[in-house]
Amino acid sequence: PRTHSSLTRKKMSYLDIHTILCDEERIPCTFTHDSVKLGHLDPSAEEKDIAADTRVDVPIWLGEELAKKNIVKINAPKHFGTKMRDEMRAGATSINLRDFSFYFFDVGLTLSRISGDKDLRRTLRDAFVGERYRNLTVRSLTLGTGDDGVSNYTQNLTSAELVIFKEGL
Repeated sequence: PRTHSSLTRKKMSYLDIHTILCDEERIPCTFTHDSVKLGHLDPSAEEKDIAADTRVDVPIWLGEELAKKNIVKINAPKHFGTKMRDEMRAGATSINLRDFSFYFFDVGLTLSRISGDKDLRRTLRDAFVGERYRNLTVRSLTLGTGDDGVSNYTQNLTSAELVIFKEGL
C-alpha cells in the first residue's frame, strides 16, 4: 500500500528532469514473441512487425513495461556485465563510469530491480560506498568553489556522484 508521501515522491521524481533523462537510457532487449506493429522500435527494420529473437535497444522505461508483459527479455548492457563487475570490484576509483552513462548508478539500480539481479545491486553499492565515495567526499570538502580543479574533477562524475559532490561543497 502506498502512502500519500510515497505518491508525492513518485510524482515529484516523474517531473524531475534527471529522472526523465535516466529513464530514456537505452538498454538491449530481445523480443520473445513476434510483435505486430512494433517495427518502428527497430531503426534497421524494414517491416512493420518485429520477429521473435530480434534484439533492439529501447528506453529503459519501455523495456521495463514490455518485460512485465513478457514481450521482451532485458539484456544487461556490457557495462553492467561480468567483466565490468570484476573491474569495479578490483578498483572502482580507476574507472570513469560516466564514459558508460551519466546515470550509471541509477540505470544499474533500475536494471537490478527489474531483473532481480542482487549481485549487480551489491556490486554497485560496493563501488559507490567504498574508496570511490571516500575520494568524492574528501574532494567535495577540500576543493573551493572557484577552483579549476572542481570543473576538471566533476567532468568524470556520474549523476549520483555529482549530487553528493555539490552537497559537500
